[in-house]
Amino acid sequence: MDPRREAELLTQGISLANQCVQSKVLENQLAMVVAHLLRHKCIAETRALLQRLPTSSFGRRTKSTRPQLEQLAKHVGSAFGRLSDWEEAATVVGWAKRLVAFYQPRRGS
Repeated sequence: MDPRREAELLTQGISLANQCVQSKVLENQLAMVVAHLLRHKCIAETRALLQRLPTSSFGRRTKSTRPQLEQLAKHVGSAFGRLSDWEEAATVVGWAKRLVAFYQPRRGS
């Protein structure tokens, strides 16, 4: 991969991570997106999953889960808007996932 393109993707990942932290989106929620991208290799299918998640059984787990999943769909959908390759999308979301894990305080600490 071209080093400039790689730097652009990492910058997009940083931006996505910052948006997710501000919206209280959790690392494991971003991990679901990465796993789906790796399994299906399709941005459109992953975008469709993101739209369904807030109203699914996952969205009803706690009072905060549905808003988190709505924000996840919004932020990741925005990041996908600039991408056409699923591998690049996985790079952006994967980097954001790692950063969110670093930014968010550990539970029970």
